[in-house]
Parts: sequence; C-alpha cells; structure tokens
Amino acid sequence: MKKICLIGGINYASIVDSDSFKNENSVPSNIHSRFGGVAYNIAIKLSEYKDGEITLISVLSNDVLGNLVSNFLSKLGIKYQNSIFVDSWSSYYCHINTKDGSYGFDDMRCLKKVTPEYIKSIKNVLDDSDIIFIDGNLNEDTISYIANNVKTPLFFDGTSPEKAIRVKNCFDKIDFVKFNYYEYCRFFIFDPKDEILPEEIIHHLLDEKIKNKLVVSLGKQGALLFSNSGYSFYKPENIIESKNALRAGDSFVSGIICGYLNNLTDYEILVEGTKRSVNVLKQNIKESNYT
Repeated sequence: MKKICLIGGINYASIVDSDSFKNENSVPSNIHSRFGGVAYNIAIKLSEYKDGEITLISVLSNDVLGNLVSNFLSKLGIKYQNSIFVDSWSSYYCHINTKDGSYGFDDMRCLKKVTPEYIKSIKNVLDDSDIIFIDGNLNEDTISYIANNVKTPLFFDGTSPEKAIRVKNCFDKIDFVKFNYYEYCRFFIFDPKDEILPEEIIHHLLDEKIKNKLVVSLGKQGALLFSNSGYSFYKPENIIESKNALRAGDSFVSGIICGYLNNLTDYEILVEGTKRSVNVLKQNIKESNYT
C-alpha cells in the first residue's frame, strides 16, 4: 500500500448559506460546522477512496475540539501523531455562500509552528513516504526546506492566490503543482480575465517549458495538466452549477494524487480528479438551501 504524507491545515469551519448580506443585526441563514482545511480535506478523501496509508501532519490541540478531530482521524486509520499539539484550538475558517457569490475567511497562523526545524525532527516520516503533499498555508521557509531537503516526490497546492507564490523560489523542485486559475495568474503575473481561455494558458505554458507537472483547474471550463512532454486537457460533458464549491478542489487534488501514484496517463489523472470533484459539488447542492 502506498504511503501518503500530507502537511498542512486543519481548521474548524463554519459554513453559512444565506440569501444575501443585509444590514441587519441578525440574518436568517442555514449554518453548519465541520472540520476542514486543505490538507485535512484531501486526507479524508484519500482515506475514503482507500488510496493508501495516510499520515497527516498539522497543528492539533489537547482540548475538546482537538480530541474530536483526533478521534475521527483514528477511526479512519489516518495517522496524526507527528502533528504539533497545543493547549487550545487555534485554526478557523468561515465560508459564506449567498446568491451574489461566495466568500472565505481563514485564520491559519498556527501553522507557523510547523517550522523547518520541526520538519527536520520528523524527516524520517517524510523519507519513508511515497509522496508528500504540502499546502500553501505553510510558511515559505518551511516549504523551501522540504523542497530542498526531501527526496520523496512532492505535491504542492497553491490554496489561494497570495499563498501560491510561497513556492516561487523552489518551483522547479516541486514534482507536482496544482493551481486554480487565479493562483496561476498570480504566480505568473497575469491579470485574470472574466472569460477563462484555456487556449491562452496552453500557449503560455508551452513557452515556459516547465520541468515539473502542473495542473491548472479552470472550474466549469475543465482542467489542464502540463509536463515536459506536453499537455492534456479535460472538460466534463455535464457541468454541475453550484455556487458552493467548498471541498471540490480538495477532492480534485485527491484524485490527482491517486492517479499519479497509480501511474495513470495525464488525461486519466484529470478524469479521476474531475470525477471526485463533481461528486462533492453534487453533495454541496443537496446540503444547501440557497445554491
């Protein structure tokens, strides 16, 4: 069984579905909470699809919330014992869905505790893995340390436009990178357009002659996968319209990791990632009264 190590965020997330923002003291909404975070969500999906032996390294706590998530991870067989433990929970996310759009707010400052020195102390866990996933919530110096000192194949997820650039100085040393359209534009210094044109991205990245594998997800326009041997493009026939795309991108990445570990073709990798993403979008529609 393949060993997959994920390093990144776990947060306590509140999801709010409401008609719109209103200037009132209390706006009727559909509110529910769950644990989330990029690395956490991907670990859960990898476990759900039985893709391998999962190790998750993050910042957990010794209080009620920390015990809840630790017990849940244990039930799934996900190893978390090499995480950093603090006294009280300190990582939060709030996602608001309205008819006018979606908004996300995160506080992931606790991941500053995942320093290069700490990674060095558990480097044997990384060296024993078949692939390592890191998300953009980690500090730039920690990302650089992993990229420069760990020989295990490395997968990086940009997470957000401002966090995607944290891999700038070690981009060529990352085996597999995933950006969404806005992260791609921020990283390569392009102004995002209202209309996403896959052809323009293809021409640009062919000129870049990148050495690693790079996935660019384009929402309902599909996804691209580039490597030094060329590119693949996949767009599903049936588009799922959902204003709540929460966890869909993370599920997409779980499929990409699975395809990479199982030596699928680039096209097959995109198909697997998209299939998993679509399943989550369908679930989000069922959960929300406002989508």
